[in-house]
This record gives sequence, structure tokens and C-alpha cells, in this order.
Amino acid sequence: MTRRNGTLLVSIRMTHTDARLHFEQVRLKDVLTIVDRPPRKGEKSTFTSLSDTQLCEHSHDGHVVQFYADDEAFLDSLSSFIGGALEAGQPAVVLATQAHRDGLAQRLATRGLNTASVIQQGRYVPLDAAEILSRVAPNGSPDLGRFAEVIGKIFAQAQKSAEVQESGIAVFGEMVTLLLMGGDTAAAIQLEQFWNHLAVARSFSLRCAYPMGGFGRAEDSETFIGICAEHTGVIPAESCTQLMSGDDQPRGVAILQQKALALDGEVAQRRKVKEELGHSHLELQQTSSALHESEARYRVLFHSLPVAVFVCDRNAVIQDYNQRAVELWGREPHCGVERHCGSVKLYLPNGIFLPHTESPMVDLLRTGNPAKNVEVLIERPDGSRLPVIANFAAIKNAQGEVIGAVTAFEDITVRKEAEQALSESEARLRRANEELESLVQQRTAALRHLSAKLMRLKDEEHRRIARNLHDSLGQYLASVKMNLALLSPYIPSDGTAVLTEAQDSLEQCIVETRTISYLLHPPLLDEAGFASAARWFAESFAKRSGIECRLDLPERLCRLPETIEVDLFRILQESLTNVHRHSGTSSVEIQLKVGDNQVLLTVRDFGRGMPADLIQGFGANGRSVGVGLTGMRERVNDLGGTFEVQSDTRGTAIVVAVPLAEQAYGDSSDAA
Repeated sequence: MTRRNGTLLVSIRMTHTDARLHFEQVRLKDVLTIVDRPPRKGEKSTFTSLSDTQLCEHSHDGHVVQFYADDEAFLDSLSSFIGGALEAGQPAVVLATQAHRDGLAQRLATRGLNTASVIQQGRYVPLDAAEILSRVAPNGSPDLGRFAEVIGKIFAQAQKSAEVQESGIAVFGEMVTLLLMGGDTAAAIQLEQFWNHLAVARSFSLRCAYPMGGFGRAEDSETFIGICAEHTGVIPAESCTQLMSGDDQPRGVAILQQKALALDGEVAQRRKVKEELGHSHLELQQTSSALHESEARYRVLFHSLPVAVFVCDRNAVIQDYNQRAVELWGREPHCGVERHCGSVKLYLPNGIFLPHTESPMVDLLRTGNPAKNVEVLIERPDGSRLPVIANFAAIKNAQGEVIGAVTAFEDITVRKEAEQALSESEARLRRANEELESLVQQRTAALRHLSAKLMRLKDEEHRRIARNLHDSLGQYLASVKMNLALLSPYIPSDGTAVLTEAQDSLEQCIVETRTISYLLHPPLLDEAGFASAARWFAESFAKRSGIECRLDLPERLCRLPETIEVDLFRILQESLTNVHRHSGTSSVEIQLKVGDNQVLLTVRDFGRGMPADLIQGFGANGRSVGVGLTGMRERVNDLGGTFEVQSDTRGTAIVVAVPLAEQAYGDSSDAA
């Protein structure tokens, strides 16, 4: 560094691609014209100077800015400034970051100062710079009124504790540093101006500090000079403090330090750019090689695809296609010339002609909407047609504009033949199933008819047996009874007991024969109808089983058709038999309702009910139950009615509904 004729010349070597030397010249007298201004009006009388003893290691007073590259050296300097003031009985205010407040406190303690004591006295006021900044710049922009109010209160409090009255306050402020490091240089300079404005009314010595790392770019020079211009003194970074010999030189050195730092940053940046360019060139070569390899792989893959693919531009002009497309088209279209498709013609699946200009690909180029699984027929040069399934996708640029389309299609001839064969097979299966269902229905109808016939024959057989028991066996038993009565006078006295026992047995046999006859076919059913037969059977069932029977029958019940009466009685018999065997109930209700077109019979017990799975199985296929329920349902089906079993934990109900043919109800004689 050489000083000539008031000019300070700094030469810095910079490396670039052409290895030339670039020189940065800064005229010291020009710099000083900008930054070494005289104090503004009012500043001289209000900024107070701390003595050499008070400042200890530095003689700068007024509004001084210090630039630093090393925190430790900066804190050493700051401790001399603040420590000297406190040792001289001056108040001191520090607006700094937590790290700087802690570092300063350690150094003050090393100097022998009891910081806790001076803080308690109010002479030493360490505050957080960020917190005070939020109060003077509530919206991110410093406000002069709030600044004067907040700082004024802090100064007033510190001034009260001064040991030397009318002495100035030593102030260190780091709020401007926070603004600068946050990128708001205009606000930082504005806050420096507020300090100058406050100096008109208040007496204090202020030191600001900025890290040199915040001015590492060439474009930071204007900001750097602007900050220097707002201060009455400049302390350069510790690397050049030995050069200070005059009032002007430190300010110029500080500016030159910033210039050198900026040039160093630019050299480093250019070196970094050169390295990045070298890396980029290598990456470009590698990318180009990889691109060629990728293109080769793409071509192999493209032409090896089992699916036909072709590409068109935004005007539907064919740009590329693979070998499979040629095989399906039966020809090779001219790329860059032919449009839409390589097939001779297109048809819809139903055989209707589809113009190329109305194909899904043209619609895709117009709207950008993809189309999937579109079935068409393509015609080849020999006139043959192939069914294909096609998918259409748009090619878009970075702006999302459609610049082309990709169409992939495959031959589905084999699939169509399989579908046709499957359709024919399904049709044959459907016909066979219909024939089988018809046969099953016929067999079912025949079986039901046979079942109904068997039940009718069974009823007739029961009627015949009952009649024979009553008319034949009953008469024989009655004759034997009469003969035994005639023999009674001739039986010796010692044989009377045997005769009496024989007569009793014969009487019991007559009763049982009559009961069996009535159970097989009660005469009342033929003579008086269902109501009378039901009352007789319910009474006899109650006597035999001990189960209470409650009947609810119409008061005047006309005769029902004979078949219905017989079936209803048999259902009642079987229902009460099941109640006795399975329900465990103590009572049963029998209800008969007759309407204009149907008769409804309900037999309900209050026992344990039937298992749910048994009910479901019976409802589904009639299985999993005894022949009793099945027989009842067959009787009802033969009459064209409905048979329902309702059961839960509260009991079981058999509900039978039988339709009545017109004019059938009431044809017989009066009710029983």
C-alpha cells in the first residue's frame, strides 16, 4: 500500500480465464470528501468527548463506527470503551446481542469491575438490541418519535446514577447491525440518522459496530460509504489498526478494507464460477453421451415394442412410428408428409366409416383430453380389416401447450375371436340352463302333484280305516261286551273278578278304538266341518297332554271346501303334536280368520322356540327339519297358499294362509 500525492493506491491481483491483472484504485482525497465531513450543526456542542484515560485504548469520541473481522478483538476494544467509562464514574448503555453482552460482561469482570453492582446502581444498563429495535421500529421501519421516547427514557434512567454529574453517557448500539444483516440497509442508515438527531438534545458518546463480512460484495461499497458518512469517526478492522496515524487515515483505511474485501469476494466468486463452468462442461459432455445412449436405447425399445406406436405433431403430421405399426397398417407411411394415421381407412366397431379428421387423435390435439381403450377397425391396403384397441395421449411443452400426440394401438383379433367363442358358449350354456330349469320345474310340479295325490290317498286311507274301525271292529267289540254281560249270571262267584277285569279291558279297548278312529278321521269333520272338529280335537289334546288350548274361531263359520277343511285339520293336528313334543309350553293359541278371498290359520305356543339356523334352513330349502313341517308346507303349496314359521325365544307360530275360490265359501250347509 503506497501513499502518493494524496492518492492511496491498492493493487489486488485477480485471476480470470485470461489471467490478466485488474487494478482497483481508490483516491483517498475523494473518499475523504465523501465521508470525512465536519460535524453537523448542533453535534459539536452535544457529543461529549471521553478523555484518553476514559477511553483507555482509543481516542475516538462522538458518533463512532467500528468495523471488525474478529469478535474477540472487537469485544476487547468494546470493553476498553465501556469499561473506561464505568471506571471514570460515567453511566454506560449497551444495546447488543446476547452473545456480545455475555462476552463484554466477562471482559469487564476481568478488568475488575463488579458488573452486578454497577447494574444495581443503574450506571450500567445492558439491554437486548432486538427487543429495543422491536420497540423503536414496530412495523420493521424505524419511527423517530418512538426512537426518541424509548432511548430518551433509557438515557434519563442511566444519567440519574452517574457519579459525575453533567457527564456524558457511553453508548454502544447494535440495532443498526441487526437491520443491515437482515438486508434492510436503508433502515440501518435511517437509524444512524436518528442517533445523530438525538445528539442535538442529548449528551452521549456513541459507538456502532459492523462485521466486515456484511460488506463482502462490490455492490456493498455504496452502503459502506453511506454508513461511514453518518459517523464522526471510523475505526477500521483490527487487521489495519497499526496504519492509523492521522485523523483521515482510519476512515480511508476502513473504506479500502471494504473495497479489498469486496474484490477478494469477487475473485473468489469468479474462481468459483470458473470451477462451476468446468464442472458444467464435464457434466454437459457426460449428459450428451448419456443422451446419445438413451436415444439408442429408446430406438431399440421403441421398435421392439409388441404394441404399435406412432407420433404426430400439433398438425397431425406423422413424425415417427415403430415396426409393429407397419405390420398392422400393412404399409409404411411417409414421415413428415402423411397425416392422422397410417391405415387406409378407419371404421367404428359396428362397421360405420370413421373419417380420419374425426378420429380421437384429432380431438386430442384440439382439446388436450386423452382417450383410452378406444376400439376401431383399421383397413389395410388389401382390404382386410383388423380390430384394434387404441390409447391417445398428448405431448405438451413446458407451458402446458399441446404440441403433438402419441397413439398406441394393438391387434385384438384373437381377443375378439375369444369373446365371440365365449359369447356363443354362454348362449349355449344359457339355453341348457333354461332347458334344465324348465325340466326341474316340470319335475317339481310333477313331484308336488304326486305328493298332493299321496296325501289325498293317505287322507282317504285314514278315512277308510277310521270307518272300518268304527263300523267293523267297533261292532265286534260291542258284541263281545254284550255277550260278556249275558254270561255274567252264569259265572261262578270265584270267577266274577276275572269277568269284571275282562269287561273293563274290553271297555278300554272300545274307547281306544273310537279315539284312534276319530284321530284318523273325525266324523265331525265330514258332518259339521272344521270348527267342530277343531274344538273336539283341541279338547281331547288338552286332556291327553295337559296343555291349555285357547281357541279363537268365528261364531258362525260356514263350511269350507272339503279339501281345505281336511288340510287345515291335518295342519292343526301336526302343529299341536309338535307343540307337545318340542315346545315345553303350558298353553297354546289356535286362531282362525276367514275373509272374502282367504282363510288364515295360526297356531301359536309360548315355549322355547326353534333355533335360528333351523328356521333359516327350512326357509331356504325345507331341509334340516322333520317331515311334519315339510308335509304341512306341501299341503299349503298344493292349495296355492303360503306357509310361514315364526319363532324366537318367546315361542313359535305356524301361520297358514289359503286362498278361497270365488263362490267356494259358504256353498256347504250351516256352521257347526
